[in-house]
Amino acid sequence: THLLNMKLKLTLIATLISVILLGQNNEWNYNYDWEYYSAFYQPIHFTNYGEAPDVNVEQLHYILINKKGKKTNYYKEFNSNGKLLKYYKKEADNVIIPLVEFVYDSNNVKVAKSFKKGIIKYTTENKWNNYNRLLETKKNNRKGKTTIKNTWEYSSDSCTISSTYQKNGKIKRKWEYEYYKKCDKSCSKLYNGKGKLLNVWTYDCNQEGEKLTAKSDTTQVCKWDEVTSDFLIKVYQTFDEKGKVLKHVSKYTRLDTSIVERTTYDKNENILDHSTYNKSFQKPLISEGFRKGKKTYHYEYQYNNDKVISYTYSYNNKLRSKYENKYEEGRFVEQKRYNKKGELLLTIQLEYGKSFAKN
Repeated sequence: THLLNMKLKLTLIATLISVILLGQNNEWNYNYDWEYYSAFYQPIHFTNYGEAPDVNVEQLHYILINKKGKKTNYYKEFNSNGKLLKYYKKEADNVIIPLVEFVYDSNNVKVAKSFKKGIIKYTTENKWNNYNRLLETKKNNRKGKTTIKNTWEYSSDSCTISSTYQKNGKIKRKWEYEYYKKCDKSCSKLYNGKGKLLNVWTYDCNQEGEKLTAKSDTTQVCKWDEVTSDFLIKVYQTFDEKGKVLKHVSKYTRLDTSIVERTTYDKNENILDHSTYNKSFQKPLISEGFRKGKKTYHYEYQYNNDKVISYTYSYNNKLRSKYENKYEEGRFVEQKRYNKKGELLLTIQLEYGKSFAKN
């Protein structure tokens, strides 16, 4: 197993955990697939959702060289729209070990196959409506049996009105949504498989700090905007019946509404995490987390012409790793990864295959 970029691995794990929790216990039924999304980030991530850096590139070859000089070869193949078709490993004897494969309906994934040791581990099948909204996703094991199934229903305005999560043929969770007007959500309700109401989320709060009377199994969601001479500040805050508060504050420039920073606070206004950006969520400058008022992790990025040339990862104020990126003619061609002592651990080289003929 090759080394995975520490930042991305931590981020993906945290995202997976949060999405799983959200998908089963929060106000929205999220579609998630760990192997599906992680494939886009391996063995290294530098564009959104695994798209080729050049839409005309047919293949990317990743050469991983460890500190002892041993090489491992991975490949990605793309269609003419830049969508990932295959991700596989090639052994020294040219034996191909498939990792993931995708089939598309237009630009939407219709079928995704995940492999383990060259054998299909499971298959994901998706159905979409004419408005590119997901209607159904099924996860089938290697024998073809459906183990997980999620469905969504929409109104004539394309607003989600209900959704279900099924496991082994039985409904485990069901969500229902109500709206003030088109897709302006007023209420979310979560039920278990037997139809018992588990939780309600209401969206009646319009003012800072406003709370409804505490009700059992009810969470209040408050959203409001604040405007200064230079910034637009958006706040998303939740209160549950036990008084637990979580507040997310995002700051944007008024001029072009590009993101500047994002901070999460607990009920005592203690910072839980904080990030700053270079006009885009895809271009972080600093990302850090806190626990009981003390900083835990810290990532810091350096750019040149909007491209990340290096970044560092620290934990408890101690440098743990450093990453250096190299570009040629605007293309990402190499990354070197170092440990806390500055010793080279891994080099990843990228070779770009032929391009599709332009129309």
